[in-house]
Amino acid sequence: MDAETFMQEFRRASRRPWVVAAGILVDAHAADDVLQEAALIAWRKRAEFRPGTNFAAWICQIARHVALRARQARSMRIGLEIDRHEISDTHGSPNSPSTRDLTSPAAQLPERLGLSDELARALSSLDETARACLLLRTVLDCSYEEIAELLQLPQGTAMSHVHRSRQRLKELLSAEGLKDETDRWRK
Repeated sequence: MDAETFMQEFRRASRRPWVVAAGILVDAHAADDVLQEAALIAWRKRAEFRPGTNFAAWICQIARHVALRARQARSMRIGLEIDRHEISDTHGSPNSPSTRDLTSPAAQLPERLGLSDELARALSSLDETARACLLLRTVLDCSYEEIAELLQLPQGTAMSHVHRSRQRLKELLSAEGLKDETDRWRK
């Protein structure tokens, strides 16, 4: 694949792997980083791309693997920071878990996806695959067939993830008195 074709395909597909990464990491900045790293990996491996197959699905799988590695690395860093805090007597240092929430999603994700903070919190409680399915369906209006292809899932599984995620969001938001927030997710 030549450089121009790669760039055209990447531009057309780039929102999908970003949403997949955001679904896994619940962090807009981290999703940006994943998309950039996935593009570099795809560029280096462009000879492995089979013409006639779905470029968006190919780049989504790369982004998904990069995002999963990033999540694992972030979890390890958080564990190390907590361990360091427990070992030393920091008395509220800026890096201690008591003064900084190590697991909170980036504030930019709700803004970038047009979500309220309450909805972003509810989304963060979902399993990463279910969240990615729901975001692809509602944010990008992907068909279930496309979601299944992008995430390499059976179509019925993608449908189930979206349905159960909507139900879970409805429960969580209704409990908070935010029933109107669920309307957006009922496509």
